[in-house]
Amino acid sequence: MRVISRIRTRHIVLSSIFTVLLLLAGWVYDSSLAGETHQAQAVDVAAAEAAIELVPQVVETVVDEVTFHKEGTASWYGPGFHGRLTANGEIYDQFEYTAAHKKLPFGTILRVTNPNNGRKTLARVNDRGPYIGDRIIDLSEAVAQELDIALGKVTIEAFLPVGRKRLKHLPTEPLSDTVLISFNRDIEAVQIEGDLQTVYTTTDFTQAMRSWERGSEDTFLRIVELRSSEEHLKMARKMIRAHRGSPYYRYEIVKKSLQS
Repeated sequence: MRVISRIRTRHIVLSSIFTVLLLLAGWVYDSSLAGETHQAQAVDVAAAEAAIELVPQVVETVVDEVTFHKEGTASWYGPGFHGRLTANGEIYDQFEYTAAHKKLPFGTILRVTNPNNGRKTLARVNDRGPYIGDRIIDLSEAVAQELDIALGKVTIEAFLPVGRKRLKHLPTEPLSDTVLISFNRDIEAVQIEGDLQTVYTTTDFTQAMRSWERGSEDTFLRIVELRSSEEHLKMARKMIRAHRGSPYYRYEIVKKSLQS
């Protein structure tokens, strides 16, 4: 019985030692794997940082400095005027992003905000009015729907110089086209630095707005003044003298370039 007891005791001791050795071996193995995993993660982070550096960065600075600001009542006009001539000689289209103002030069781009719901959009002045009460602006049906307003308070703002005095700022010789202002998707006036890719360009403001609506969230609307030829300068002077607004504008949808 004592012999059997000794054998069992020795077996238990050996089993315990073997178990401890296995646990130690497993710990060493796990520590080795942990080290390799940590190293692999470090390498992945470094690779990710290197990849980020290859992506062109676009710096967007808000420059919401307005040259015109007015708060008051807005109304809208649609079917009864659709197809008629506007004050600047265009055909009124209730589905375009336009507005009527009593004094602002034709072609002025306005940011219109509905303070009751925070909605805002852009509109181009191409008509005169309204002449009812103390209303400050008449919106097209498209703009009114965008703001979800029929008759109510709005804020209107312009960012570009307004008035006939703009004529004296035109160059006497053709220069390169000039980016006047850009807007981000929050309808904030911004200055953009970095590599940009033009995805759409037009001289039709409403077409630019429609394209921008369908575009991705990382796009900007850019307003460019055309000065690249004598014809552009001639047309610009003609439009301003007739109080029909600004020099030729081109509207561009741009986004971050995919190239480094």
